[in-house]
Amino acid sequence: MRVKIRAWDKKKREMWTDVLSGLGGSDLYDDHLSMRAVGNMIENGDKSRFDFMLYSGVTDKHGKEICAGDIVRYAAFDIEVITDVYFSDGAFWVRSTLLGEVAQKTDVEIIGDIYQSPELLPFIRELGGSRCYGA
Repeated sequence: MRVKIRAWDKKKREMWTDVLSGLGGSDLYDDHLSMRAVGNMIENGDKSRFDFMLYSGVTDKHGKEICAGDIVRYAAFDIEVITDVYFSDGAFWVRSTLLGEVAQKTDVEIIGDIYQSPELLPFIRELGGSRCYGA
């Protein structure tokens, strides 16, 4: 599986998908970053402009790639669950369950993300704790 990263651009307030698609010499393009730029920002802990989120390798019921920072909906024991996807201990999680296990048992659907869907954040905040959404 190819490593894929998306980034929330705090300056432009927009999501950049697959930011590693640019492998040229310049670091910052109009719609993507070079691998060198991303590596430097991650290594130096520079989050002044971008928040990076890793793709999980799992797709939702519509075939969309699920990424850390996405807000998803699925059914568990006939109860609708709305939660975020986060990265911890080398794996992707929803609540306290591995994302891959949930996706094998039920239909998972992306309904937003933590940056562009503020109306969904109250569902997430009730869970408490801090989250890691990627690099």
